[in-house]
Amino acid sequence: MEKKQNTLYVGSLAKGLRLLRAFDESHTELSLVELAARSGLDKSAVQRLANTLHIEGMVDMPTPGYSVKLMKGPVDRMQPPGLRFRMDVTPPDGMTTQVITPTKVRYSEPTPYSQIREIMISCADRPVVVITEVPVAQ
Repeated sequence: MEKKQNTLYVGSLAKGLRLLRAFDESHTELSLVELAARSGLDKSAVQRLANTLHIEGMVDMPTPGYSVKLMKGPVDRMQPPGLRFRMDVTPPDGMTTQVITPTKVRYSEPTPYSQIREIMISCADRPVVVITEVPVAQ
């Protein structure tokens, strides 16, 4: 059965799936131009589909021009100790629409401590998150 002859076939859904299939293990972040090239769809369709997938929570679209670095801070002196990190945020030049982009963060470093009490991540000297369940590799 050919796709165009099937009355149950939803073309816009198929295009959205083509967009998602453009991502793979070696292509985890793609620009709209790259998505268009990899999916074979035109750029305006890719922009509309990517925005819809973003609204539906299927893809993340970072705010253009923003960069965030996680900077290690001092270990506190309590026992067991807590680790401190600071988000160093660089805003873009000029005005831009802000997008909240959830990002997985992984930190790995040898530690002399058998336990870590907590990890605190701050931005602009205000705590953003405190993680109290911290596994330490033995």
